[in-house]
Amino acid sequence: MRSVLFLTLVALVAATGTAIAAEVTLNPVADAPVFAHPTYLNRNMGSQTYGYWGFYNYTFRTFCRYDCSTVTGAVSKVELNFRLMQNNYATGKMWACKVNATWAENTITWANQPAHDSTTAGRILDIDWLSGNGPHRVTCTSAANTIVQGWATTPATNYGLVLRKNPESGNVPRCYPYLRESSYPGVQLIVTFTSAVEPASVGKVKALFK
Repeated sequence: MRSVLFLTLVALVAATGTAIAAEVTLNPVADAPVFAHPTYLNRNMGSQTYGYWGFYNYTFRTFCRYDCSTVTGAVSKVELNFRLMQNNYATGKMWACKVNATWAENTITWANQPAHDSTTAGRILDIDWLSGNGPHRVTCTSAANTIVQGWATTPATNYGLVLRKNPESGNVPRCYPYLRESSYPGVQLIVTFTSAVEPASVGKVKALFK
C-alpha cells in the first residue's frame, strides 16, 4: 500500500508540478561594526571577531550582508540566528534595518557608513531586547519577507542589513554579536521559501525523496 501511495504521489507531481517548502541558512559574506566614538569615527573594524549592537556613551551598529542566490522561490519566513559574546540586558528594542547603499567590510567606518531604512517597511527585525547570550533564533518582521525576496530577485539591490538599537541612547541594553571572523558562524539569516517544481519525469521526482 505504501508503494502504491508513493508512486501515485510521484505520478501526480510529475504530471502537474507542485511546490516544495525549503529552508536555507545563510552565513554573512561580509560583516563589520561601526562606532560613533570620536576615536573610532574613521576606524575600520571589519576584521573583528565580534560586533556592536546598542549604545555605550556613543552609538554602536553592525553591518551584515548575505548571498541570497540560493533563495529560489517565494519567501514565506525570515529569521535571524545569532550568539552574543556579552549581553547587557535592559528595556529596549533590537532592530535590524535594510541598508540603502553599498559598503565594503574592509573600508566601512562610522563616518562613511551608508544610510539605512528604519521605517516599518525597512525593519527586518523589531523585537524586545533578549536576555542571555544565546544562541538566539528569532522571527523577523513581515517586511523582511519582501526585503529578502528583493535581494534574491535583484542581487544588485542587496546591500544587507544593519543591527542597531532603538532608541539609540542609554548605555543599556547593548550586546556584542559574534561575527564571521570568530569561531562561531556570525549572524545568520535563515530563509524559508516555496520552491516551484516543474512537471518532470518520474525519475526526477523520485530524486526529491532521497
